[in-house]
Amino acid sequence: MNGRNLPVSAILIWLTVVVVWFGGVVLGRRQGRFACGILVTAFVPVGALQALNPAGMVARHNLDRMEELGGVDAEYLGSLGSDAAPLLLARLGEMPPEGQCVLAGGLVRR
Repeated sequence: MNGRNLPVSAILIWLTVVVVWFGGVVLGRRQGRFACGILVTAFVPVGALQALNPAGMVARHNLDRMEELGGVDAEYLGSLGSDAAPLLLARLGEMPPEGQCVLAGGLVRR
């Protein structure tokens, strides 16, 4: 599973839990517990995504494959956001000068 699909997978897993939880509370005639259970389970994917840092995973993957791909899309990397910024700044020197300028500009704008 790559970093791009991680948020989508987390949401789909959470929706599966919601459907199972809904079935359990409806069949168990405990409808009053549904909202509380959904709220509690919503914190799990949010916490997991914070811990896994999908933007950082995507940035690391692209930078690791830079030579193999013949370059990197610096504009895209600059749009990944603050989660990827520490990694991007640490590895900025590995990029060609044009890519460094584009990436630095994107990070400064964000």
